[in-house]
Amino acid sequence: MQFFILMLFPVLVSAKSILPSSFSAQYENAWQSATGSTKKEFGSIDYKYPSNVRIVVKSDPNKTLVTNKKTTWMYEPPFVPTEEAQVTIFKSSSHPVIKLLDSLRDGITTSRYFSSKEVGKDLILTFNKEGQKEFSLLEVTLHGTKPFKDVAGLKEIQSIDLKDTNGKMKQLRFIDLKEGMNFPDSHFIFNIPPKTKIIKG
Repeated sequence: MQFFILMLFPVLVSAKSILPSSFSAQYENAWQSATGSTKKEFGSIDYKYPSNVRIVVKSDPNKTLVTNKKTTWMYEPPFVPTEEAQVTIFKSSSHPVIKLLDSLRDGITTSRYFSSKEVGKDLILTFNKEGQKEFSLLEVTLHGTKPFKDVAGLKEIQSIDLKDTNGKMKQLRFIDLKEGMNFPDSHFIFNIPPKTKIIKG
């Protein structure tokens, strides 16, 4: 559930925004384990601005995260049918990656939380102390498919590197991205199945 662990800026000065108001994509999340081997997680993500996300992690069995501006559900189904499923409910939507997605929609420039620098095809966001506390991130690098000054949308982002405040690196890629999805509000509300243990986070 690395993507869960990895997930609002005020409106920023720049009008440039690279994130569509909604999208659906497959994702690949990669990180290095304590032994130095590369681990990967795959899944799907649906996003609707602001702060509405549904993530399904491809595992055995699949896990689900659903969040909106008020509530977050983290659902883990049972490994065997005789066991009880579990859902943890939080009365908030404060996942760092969700905040990052919202910030990309607002626009990218220097803010109270970070400074930004374009270097060739990359945009590097360096977080100050306030930003590190808010996002649990030290640095984020967006790798464009062209010089970043010409990048116009999320489809032109090859990958996103995230360095957290513990110095750990993760790389996120969106695959088969579809923009302008018409998600109803109900898509970002999790319907708890029967025989599920509820934990208040």
